[in-house]
Amino acid sequence: RETINVWERRAPLAPHHVKEIIESGTEVLVQPSTRRSHYMQEYEEVGAKITEDLSSATHIIGVKAPDPAELIEDKCYAFFSHTIKAQPEGMPLLDELIRKSS
Repeated sequence: RETINVWERRAPLAPHHVKEIIESGTEVLVQPSTRRSHYMQEYEEVGAKITEDLSSATHIIGVKAPDPAELIEDKCYAFFSHTIKAQPEGMPLLDELIRKSS
């Protein structure tokens, strides 16, 4: 869930994608958000579990880069960032991802 940019409404997965994942036998956790382009009820209706706690997730997917302080150890993350451009503000996140994945 995006917590930095109040205008951000994008979601990494639409409810119909979540439904497909759940039908394949995988549990999907969705953090609550009142700003997302899809309502939480839409995710619940296809079988997602709405929860703040992502500690049981193996993969965490987002639109924007997470706050390095919020990274959970030993998780696989997928999100858009400008880290590859070696922008100085992206380096702490890269360092923390490397540290928490070892």
